Amino acid sequence: MNLMTKLLFVFITLAGLNSAFAQNAFEFYIECTAKDSDCREIAMEGSAEKIRVGQQPAMMIRESDLVSAMESSGDLGELINLDLQPDAAQKLGTLTENHRTERMAVVVDNTVIMAPVIQARVSDKMQISLGYGRANVLFEKMPWLRAMSDKRKTEIIEKKRFKILTYGAAGVLVLIGVIYFAFATPKRGAHL
Repeated sequence: MNLMTKLLFVFITLAGLNSAFAQNAFEFYIECTAKDSDCREIAMEGSAEKIRVGQQPAMMIRESDLVSAMESSGDLGELINLDLQPDAAQKLGTLTENHRTERMAVVVDNTVIMAPVIQARVSDKMQISLGYGRANVLFEKMPWLRAMSDKRKTEIIEKKRFKILTYGAAGVLVLIGVIYFAFATPKRGAHL
């Protein structure tokens, strides 16, 4: 193998790793304007619509950028609630502050999963709206997200169980105290 072939092999390998690495991340792109020339189109999931975005994402959020993630549902379908690490929160805050009123595409596996217009600064907490029946598709592409969501749900359930047990135990102690004072203590004015 000559040097040029080796360099080409390394370049192709690194490009493939970068692509595989990007599939395990949320990529954030700002929509191109009509005057922008270095843009590409990415298809919206479940739609014929395409969004023109820059060649490189403005930001990426990976597993290491998250404190927690949890699946939930709302009026518009399934949601992924993300709590970001401080560095990622700062980057997202700066990005959304600098691009208010512009459309931001959230991309996974080269598909736009949502593209809201930025209304306000977003920083440490955000929701990704998936519509109905789309969370499992996202979890298949990002298994670490499912694990993180399941872990968060388990933590919440355990906290609720602890509260129920704590309040239940407190209630039993109060009931024992009431019974004791009602029946076990001598009545005032009673003669022995």
